[in-house]
Amino acid sequence: MRVNIQFSVNLDEVPNHVIALLMDADKIVADAFLDDASLANEVEIFLENNNYADAIKHLSDVRDRLVSLDHRLDDCMRILIGYHQHIANPDNIINDNLNETSVSHDSQPSHDHGDHGGFE
Repeated sequence: MRVNIQFSVNLDEVPNHVIALLMDADKIVADAFLDDASLANEVEIFLENNNYADAIKHLSDVRDRLVSLDHRLDDCMRILIGYHQHIANPDNIINDNLNETSVSHDSQPSHDHGDHGGFE
């Protein structure tokens, strides 16, 4: 199960954190293809021995590692998109954050239970 976590860092530390995440991605790549044998060669050995279950399991394991890699790359990309947007226009980001903060602190449940789920 994947979960999102959130923590804050100084703005100038963002690139270093992205690099650290990418170093983890490097480990995922190394773990996915640790053997000298190619994926095709490994599966071919299973198939030559009529070991279809292990061939399927091996392919599934590689796919799981690639999904993990894809998630890590997506995380890095999203972080860098936000970082780039802030650097390109820091005033808008600050104003947006102030608006979000005031909305989240000022929102109060309503006693009116209309179509808006009890919130105004």
